[in-house]
Amino acid sequence: MIYSNTARPVIGLEWDSSLCDTGNHVSEKLLAQVSILNHDVMTPIENPSIFDAHQVALHACGDLHQTVIRQSCLHGAPSLSISPCCYQKTAHREYELMSGLSSELKLSQKDLALAVQETVTAPGRDQISRHTLKLWRVAFDLIQRDHNEQNTYQPCPSTPASIIKLGFEALVQKFALHLQISLPKDLDYAAYLEKAVRRLAQIERLELARHSFRRLLELWLVYDRAMYLSEQGYNVQVGTFCDRKLTPRNILINAEFEVA
Repeated sequence: MIYSNTARPVIGLEWDSSLCDTGNHVSEKLLAQVSILNHDVMTPIENPSIFDAHQVALHACGDLHQTVIRQSCLHGAPSLSISPCCYQKTAHREYELMSGLSSELKLSQKDLALAVQETVTAPGRDQISRHTLKLWRVAFDLIQRDHNEQNTYQPCPSTPASIIKLGFEALVQKFALHLQISLPKDLDYAAYLEKAVRRLAQIERLELARHSFRRLLELWLVYDRAMYLSEQGYNVQVGTFCDRKLTPRNILINAEFEVA
């Protein structure tokens, strides 16, 4: 898309060599001046001349987009367009400010995940599937609390929506096996699902208060990055690049180095 809109050469960085091969093959087929290099952005770049051009990172997760920002500043990139995403995907247990701002706010990886916990792109069928799995997980939590040695929440592995076709009992048996819990043969699955409906309603009401801070937290994180770029001598603008109905991660940081 960048090449088709600008007609200027584009160099992409990708750590998966197979994706590099596929991308370069498509580029050659379309006669596009696009080349994809096999490189892990989280490691030092041997050819810093890559930073002589405009840097773009759309929906780059956590430490990935922070590394792009820092490396761009280090090597004097003339301009950047960054769309941050998945702030919780970081090696740090607690959030570390990029800019020189001071803050007493302590954010764990779980806290950071709140900033991206909004989805507006899933079709109705997917939303129903997610709600069903959420309800089943709550029901299983009630089950395991009654039949486990400790009355605390126990994390279970992610489950594809395809398990819905197998039914609630299949999910319960899978999670019970994972937690090594022995369940009675006469377990009243329907009763636990009924309890889960009421419990999930309570959880969602509590989440409404929590999610009222979601966008504010995201903007706080974005402006920390914007302030860092400003401190490095860039003229920075923060805006959006698409309607949130397309993706709620629609914030874009544009930075251009100010020449004295």
